[in-house]
Amino acid sequence: MKLRDTDMSLPDVIKVGAVVPLSGQAGLYGPSCCNCFRLAAEEINAKGGILGHKIDLVFIDGGQKPLDVANNIRTLMENNIFTALVGMHDSDVRRAIIDVIDGRIPYIYTPTYEGGETAKGVFLLGETPAQQLKPVIPWLQEHRDISRWYLIGNDYCWPHKLHEAARSYITETGGCVLGERYVNENKQDLNAYVSEIAELNPDCVLISLVGSASVAFNRIFHKKGLSKEIHRFGTLVEENTLLASGAAACRGLLSASSYFPDLDDPQNQHFIQAYKAKFGKNAPELNALSQSCYEGMIFLQKLVGQAKSLEMQALVNASEGLRYQSARGDMEMHAFHVSKNVYLAEAKGYDFQILARFENISPY
Repeated sequence: MKLRDTDMSLPDVIKVGAVVPLSGQAGLYGPSCCNCFRLAAEEINAKGGILGHKIDLVFIDGGQKPLDVANNIRTLMENNIFTALVGMHDSDVRRAIIDVIDGRIPYIYTPTYEGGETAKGVFLLGETPAQQLKPVIPWLQEHRDISRWYLIGNDYCWPHKLHEAARSYITETGGCVLGERYVNENKQDLNAYVSEIAELNPDCVLISLVGSASVAFNRIFHKKGLSKEIHRFGTLVEENTLLASGAAACRGLLSASSYFPDLDDPQNQHFIQAYKAKFGKNAPELNALSQSCYEGMIFLQKLVGQAKSLEMQALVNASEGLRYQSARGDMEMHAFHVSKNVYLAEAKGYDFQILARFENISPY
């Protein structure tokens, strides 16, 4: 399908499916993500849309069970409701969506994920374990004397693959894993896991829990008095998690990400100012996940503009070496992934203070 102003088969408004968790344990991320989708759409339309076509958003709840999300998308596709997908949701949902869309429309997947995705038409903007763990684990050993680890995550593909990579990097640095546990999404009581951590007394806990599960863990961890003795580090810990957990429960909590609102970059300052101007000072907190939704829309605009088409092969060709600007800085895509700077930060109150910067880290 060619996008030309003279192509009367195209609607005046191009609809983009925005897949975000509006329910479930990841629903914590939903409000700020929706805001960032809306902000990006407004800015794109103010500049003439995508190749002269205004865009509109169709929000889809990505917090439901993967097959339910996929079936919803299948129905919407069959009715030609949207032309592209931009998604910030978990990896099990991503896999189900890929099976349904089968490379027929572009799918920009924005959050951190486990790496290795090669499905045609999927463009991945988020961090991989090679970016969030490979440079950080040696740093933590050198600067925080961390070598004995405990790994805890939800029981699905992202935590499993992340921990697999973590074990490898920990072993390479001469460290060891004392324990590894996976928590079912429906399990609310995390006390037994925290008690085991207290008994094993690792130097650090790698937290791969999502949304409300991460909040519950941090509260129990703090209540049992472990935060003074044992470090915590997560790759999905963001500002809304801090706010929901409480400042005291997150004191000293470490996070690795390619985006924090504290980044000193003109593009980030524009993003933050625009967000506050549109949604007010009491808006849901900006964070890496919500920023990724904004960036996903900017990437879609740039990708289609470069390809001058929504034809899949044209988009695939245009993506290689594609450069674009985001709140994270200047980005460039290769092999459907993006190399990026990664930052290690420590929670201070309800914000993160950056401790270290790792330059242009490959996703592989």
